[in-house]
Amino acid sequence: LVLTGTPVDARTAASIGLVDEVLPVERMKDRIGELHRAGAAPPRRRPAPGAPIEALAGFFADADVETLLQGKATHDDAKVAKEAGKVRFKAPIATRIADDLIRNGADLDLAEGLALELSQLEKIFHTKDAYEGLSSLGRRRPTFIGE
Repeated sequence: LVLTGTPVDARTAASIGLVDEVLPVERMKDRIGELHRAGAAPPRRRPAPGAPIEALAGFFADADVETLLQGKATHDDAKVAKEAGKVRFKAPIATRIADDLIRNGADLDLAEGLALELSQLEKIFHTKDAYEGLSSLGRRRPTFIGE
């Protein structure tokens, strides 16, 4: 999801453990109050995401970011190959940093992970690609140059 920018709906987010609960918007305020009164978030669930998501996760876990950026990553599953192909249109510097953050930050606690991520933001936002991405929003597909 990070490398491709592919959006997911609420049910998919819940099925892969990205969110804890999915509920109607009119129920949110009450649920937040319940959690606040309980003094803790609900226990984290690790749902079984299913074969399609597992195939994607496995592929990206093993994929080389440079191969993805060059559009040379292949896979027998057409959906996995399509998702892999999206990476070649992303900003190379930001994609490399994101890949590194995922690989090196996955086992950190939240505070350490956030600190690691924040330490890289200045580097990303001082690139020509960041300007290109922001200035093209909603008008055209950005053309990233890796600078």
